[in-house]
Amino acid sequence: KEAATKQLAVLSSVMQCMETHKLDPAKELPGWQIKEQIVSLEKDTLQLDKEMEEKARSLSLMEEAALAKRMYNQQIKRPRLSPMEMPPVTSSSYSPIYRDRSFPSQRDDDQDE
Repeated sequence: KEAATKQLAVLSSVMQCMETHKLDPAKELPGWQIKEQIVSLEKDTLQLDKEMEEKARSLSLMEEAALAKRMYNQQIKRPRLSPMEMPPVTSSSYSPIYRDRSFPSQRDDDQDE
């Protein structure tokens, strides 16, 4: 788009210069067809503007959809509790270090090992 805009500006300035000096573009520059090129470039820039707007719109829609999906996923997940919100831990009578006295290797008075 930028290149087409620059070329359009150049051709427009050439046409303006020729008009101020009262020159005929068909006689001075016979193979250039400046007026037709200007019309073509104007159509091209309008088409590019439309395409860029559509692309920007589709990108914004995709970003909105991704944001909505992320928000939906965050709402589904169960929130974690902070340490202040955690319920108190109840102590259990079971101790994993409980020593069973029925085994001979764990008796205090058994010293022959």
